[in-house]
Formats: sequence, structure tokens, C-alpha cells
Amino acid sequence: MTKVVPMALGIILKQLVEEYLAEMEWDELVEIDQGSLATKTDMKVSYNGQIYRLFIETDPGKSWIEVYLYSDHKVPAGRMSVACLLANRINRRTYNGYIAAVGAEDGFQFKQVMDIAGCNITTLAIHNMVDSGFELMEHWGSKMDLVCNSIIELDPMDGCISPAVS
Repeated sequence: MTKVVPMALGIILKQLVEEYLAEMEWDELVEIDQGSLATKTDMKVSYNGQIYRLFIETDPGKSWIEVYLYSDHKVPAGRMSVACLLANRINRRTYNGYIAAVGAEDGFQFKQVMDIAGCNITTLAIHNMVDSGFELMEHWGSKMDLVCNSIIELDPMDGCISPAVS
């Protein structure tokens, strides 16, 4: 059975993302799927000297707003297990969203999904979601850099970074 999405919610979510982009003074377009009324915007943004790829998506069928933020760290294929251990360590200390090591193309991904069913949502929610991602990436960026560019290992029991033993 196909769920019928009220057109109003799709339009409201599109306008909300457009308002957020205007507040940030970003000129990206918000694409809308005419069938599902889901929206998507994709951009490269700078935060404290780091470049990130940011996606903001909405899904009115699920009443979701989704934020995806990708670091510019590239995880070499042979380092994926160490990157996953670091992501696990980060996630044990994180309550707003999560980090995943997604590979060489996308590096580390921050993702946060908010269910907005029945909520009177403003652009502040998107600001908070995106800011959470920036702050998390910035806080752990040096460790991500070590995982991607150094010969180090993570202790699987406590997630501590240490030099690799030959």
C-alpha cells in the first residue's frame, strides 16, 4: 500500500530548507521529487578551514529531516577496520547523530535524522543538526587524520590510538 503524503508537508519542508540556506547565505538549490515530495540539497561548505560535503534531505512520507556531513578524510582500504574502531569510539560518546567510516570516496560520515511528526519546526532545528556535525567532525578531526594518514592502531577494547607494532 502506498502512503499518501500531504502536499502541504512536502512544501513546508522544502521552504524550511530554503529558509535555512538563505540564513546561511548559501545559494544552493533544493531539488524536489514531484512524486514523493522528498527534497535534497547537496553542497560543499567550509567550517573553520575544513571543507565538508553537506546534504540536507527531507522525507515527508516519514516526516524526517536528515543531515549528512562528509569529512574530506579519505580512508585507505587497508585502514577501514581502524576507521570503524574510531567511529565506534566516537559513537560511544555521542548523543546527537552518529559517525560512520564509509570508505575512501566519502571518508567519515556524520548522520542525524529528526522525526518531525506533529512538531512546529523552525530552521533552528536544521542549524542545530548541522552544527552538531561540524562540532563532532572538528573535535575528532585530528584522530580521523591519524587513522587515514598514519600507521597507527586502535586498541579494540578501549579505542585508544597507539603506534602500530611491527
